[in-house]
Amino acid sequence: MPNNVEFKALSALSYLHGEAVAQGKIRVQPEDFFVQESLSFEPSAEGEHLFIFVEKRESNTEWVAKELAKHYEVRAGNVAWAGLKDRNAVTRQWFSVHLPGLKEVGELPSGEQYKVLEHSFNNRKLRVGAIDNNFFRLCVRDLQGDADKLESRLQKIAKFGVPNYFGEQRFGRLGNNLTMAQGLLVEGKRYKKNDHSMALSAARSYLFNQMLDQRMQAGMFNRVQEGDVLMLDKTKSIFVAQADELEELQQRLDLADCHISCAMPGSGRAVATGAALSWEEEQLTPYGDWLQGLDKQRVSASRRAARLMPQGFSWSRPGDGELLLEFKLPTGAYATSVLREFLAY
Repeated sequence: MPNNVEFKALSALSYLHGEAVAQGKIRVQPEDFFVQESLSFEPSAEGEHLFIFVEKRESNTEWVAKELAKHYEVRAGNVAWAGLKDRNAVTRQWFSVHLPGLKEVGELPSGEQYKVLEHSFNNRKLRVGAIDNNFFRLCVRDLQGDADKLESRLQKIAKFGVPNYFGEQRFGRLGNNLTMAQGLLVEGKRYKKNDHSMALSAARSYLFNQMLDQRMQAGMFNRVQEGDVLMLDKTKSIFVAQADELEELQQRLDLADCHISCAMPGSGRAVATGAALSWEEEQLTPYGDWLQGLDKQRVSASRRAARLMPQGFSWSRPGDGELLLEFKLPTGAYATSVLREFLAY
């Protein structure tokens, strides 16, 4: 890992609303962390790809996929999913199994750690990222802290959102995925397919987090300047801020109709212009070796919203020392980025 790359816990990055105002425990039991994904489309109900909606408990996505492959006696590559889900949780997600020539569904797979809730068919396999949102229901236990401060902080999160940081799990235990990234991008090492993809994702996510952190320190988190790349809240379409539109665009930002974005570096030029482009390039200058490596890997440059707005963000106090949270996040967003803005856990 290069000297200028240091694995940082989320707690070391800049806060929007201030450091935590409460302490508590999450994941005391798997049911305390419940996640359910919603696809961005409806299965067509016909085709040779069997779609299976699975509830799993204390098991990871890849393990369930292998169990499905065993049940249907197919290669692991015949099983696909839209997104990885936490192991230490109860989660619901879709899988697809390519079963050409299947006439009847027959007995559905099941196990101690997972069960099938529903199934359908589709004419294409499930693609990574084909998720509209993930619904979270989280229970915080042994909650401590000033009740009024906590209430005020939760209201601010609901109204103004949080920084859209990538969570620590993207970087592996103690940042091991960043070490792999250095090996792949700079040292010319080769990895198996999954590790290769993980190393690329970790590198780009790290650079995004650093840029977002620097933007917050500069007071630019939600202040638009000429040349910034903005992203529409619903469609994720991007456009560049023009000088004669800044006042209107700032109003749209304040209403969360759109968000400032930061670069996900890769092959191709960033679409920011002028002073905004110069600022981004300045932040990325220390990571020139990684940028060259990403370009050689032909990873397409993209953008990611700097702000994360939890949808339907609500909370209640079901019992003494407990806090129950419910909200939805778009695909690729992390619940831990929401929790860090009010809770030390």
